[in-house]
Amino acid sequence: LKPSLLKGYESESRLRFLVYHIVSLASMEPGAQTIIGSADDDASSPFTGFGICCSCVPAGSVGVVQQFGKFQGYMEPGMNIYCPCIQSVQTVSLAVRQIECYTECKTKDNATMTVRTAIQYRINKLRVKQAVFEIDNPEAQIRAAVDNVVRSSIPSMELDAAYSNKDTLCNEILNSVKAAMQPYGYSVTNVLVTDLSPDKALLQAMNAQLAARRQREAAIEQGEAQKVLQ
Repeated sequence: LKPSLLKGYESESRLRFLVYHIVSLASMEPGAQTIIGSADDDASSPFTGFGICCSCVPAGSVGVVQQFGKFQGYMEPGMNIYCPCIQSVQTVSLAVRQIECYTECKTKDNATMTVRTAIQYRINKLRVKQAVFEIDNPEAQIRAAVDNVVRSSIPSMELDAAYSNKDTLCNEILNSVKAAMQPYGYSVTNVLVTDLSPDKALLQAMNAQLAARRQREAAIEQGEAQKVLQ
């Protein structure tokens, strides 16, 4: 460690906090790291208190510790000690979750369609305080962000272009939702556009047009075959 990074971490508890963050950042996904040079006041820290009772936190989760209603830190998976008289432990899962969003919109050529999107996200352990206490309904926030991007992107495309630009739409949704949810401790890991469904009447018209085109091609081939036989 450079001496400049140790400035402000002279006490043992502060130094332990810095070392823990370095180890955590080393195990995070590429692109998810934050700058070590300045301490993040919003980052959640491990619980280092004492107690007389044990609390078992399951794998893939953390235990959020409150003392008289105030956030004190989080417990790692395994057996931890705390004081049940003045402290409480809430188990929070860090597993990846998925929600599906359905957005109705119109294309540039005035075709009504429904876009189904799958959003995969998880809680960032280092910002578990924000994820638990600063947001009430994260799924509603994610759906609102998805609707905003889809309804601003699809109207600029024609129906055929909407099918061919699914990857571009996924990237736009991912960047927008990730930026909206990161301050609240949620990391969006992946976005998939799983279905583009035109209106039923439009879908029937498209199928009829395709059937007529194939029938015309079949009639042309049949006519060519008759010429050869004659």
